[in-house]
Amino acid sequence: MSSYKAIKEKFSQLSADEKETLLKDIYHFSKDMRLFLETRLLGETGEEFVKQMKKETIGKVYKEGIPGTPNGRLVNSIISKAKKSHVDIKVLLELEKLAYRGFIESLNKYGGGPDNFIDMGCEHLEAYLTLVKNEIKDKAKQKQLFLEVKKYLLAKDNMLTDYVDGVYEEVTGIPVERYG
Repeated sequence: MSSYKAIKEKFSQLSADEKETLLKDIYHFSKDMRLFLETRLLGETGEEFVKQMKKETIGKVYKEGIPGTPNGRLVNSIISKAKKSHVDIKVLLELEKLAYRGFIESLNKYGGGPDNFIDMGCEHLEAYLTLVKNEIKDKAKQKQLFLEVKKYLLAKDNMLTDYVDGVYEEVTGIPVERYG
C-alpha cells in the first residue's frame, strides 16, 4: 500500500476532534502551508506569492548597496506553490512577468550572471506569453499585453536579446523588428 493510501485510510478513521487537531497542526506547520491553505480554501488572492517574487527578483536586482542575484530554484518554487494553491490567472501572470523580468533585468544591468539566467529568462517569458495567449480570451487585452512585452524587450539589449526575441516571435507570431 502506498504511503498516501495508508495516510488517507488513517485520516478517515480519525474522530472529528482529531481531524481538527491535525488540521490545526498542518496549518501551523510552516508559513508555506498556511499560505497554501489560505489561498486554496479561503480564496485568498495570492498576493503573498507576488510579494515573495518581487523580493526574489526585481527586489534583488535593484537592491540598494550590494545587489543580490535572483535564485532560479526559489523563483520556480514560488510559481509551483502558487499553482498548487490555485491562484487566480492575474496572480500567475504577475509571477511569470516578475520572473522573466528579474532574469532579464539582472543580465541587462550587470552584463552577466549564472549560466542558467539565459534559459530562465526565456522559459519564464515563454510561460508568461503562453498564459496570455491561452488564458486571456479578450483579443484586444491579449494584443495589449503582447505589445507591452514587445516594448519592454525593445528597451533591453543584452546577451539575451536574440533568445527572448525568438521566444516572443514564436509564441505571439509578432516580429520584434529590433534593428530596422
